[in-house]
Amino acid sequence: GEGGTGGATASGGVNGGASSGGGVNGGASSGGGVNGDAPSGEGDLDASCGADAPLICDAAYVPPVRGNRTLRFQPRILNPYLVCTLCMGYYNDATTIIECLHTFCRSCISRHLRDCSECPECGCGLGPNPKELLRMDRTLQAIVNKVFPHLEPPLVRSTPAAP
Repeated sequence: GEGGTGGATASGGVNGGASSGGGVNGGASSGGGVNGDAPSGEGDLDASCGADAPLICDAAYVPPVRGNRTLRFQPRILNPYLVCTLCMGYYNDATTIIECLHTFCRSCISRHLRDCSECPECGCGLGPNPKELLRMDRTLQAIVNKVFPHLEPPLVRSTPAAP
């Protein structure tokens, strides 16, 4: 969809647009950023656009629609929960710091911890061996993969050796 009017269903299908290297505006991005679409606060997603409405309530915002067994929504409402604050892309190998429970892409947090032993989000000290405090967050990564299946790396299939 254009202008963030696409949606996703609770079963994981995405009807929003996808871009390669672009920003997220109702669709998904592969290697791009969020371009300011991520709201900084929480709020009632069904609220009408008013003075105290959530920041995602803009001209392109469409409230979630409940069906019998589905929930259609704009994928961008999930950005605050599925976007790495270091690269501003969707989590790739979501990795959580067990000391403070902040999550980043594995490559992003590994790169950060080469130069610093603090959480980039809250500044929590991680001691002399910060990589020991990292854990893969399979649940969060599964959510990213379900909502944005086109971002999941393709399966590598081994081909049988020629006789």
